[in-house]
Amino acid sequence: MRYPNPQRLLFDLANVGPSAVRIEAIRLLGLPNCPTHWPKIPRRSRASLLRRLAANRKKAAKMRLACIKELLWGLTLEHQRMLEAL
Repeated sequence: MRYPNPQRLLFDLANVGPSAVRIEAIRLLGLPNCPTHWPKIPRRSRASLLRRLAANRKKAAKMRLACIKELLWGLTLEHQRMLEAL
C-alpha cells in the first residue's frame, strides 16, 4: 500500500479539522526538517501502524495529528543518533 508523504498529510490536516489541529499542522509544516518522504519502515512495527493510522481519513483529525507528531519525533531522534554515530 502506498501512503501519502508526511507533508501531504500535514497539508490535509491544515485544511480540515478543528482550529487547534489546523494551527499545529501549519506549525509542523513550517519546520525546516519536515520530511518529504517516509523512510523505510519495517512491516508490523509500531511505526508502521502509526503511519497507517495517520493516513486513514476516516479517523479523527486530532488522532491523525498525534500519530504524525509521534512518527516525526521518532524520525528526528533516529536522525540525531545517526549523526552522533558518525
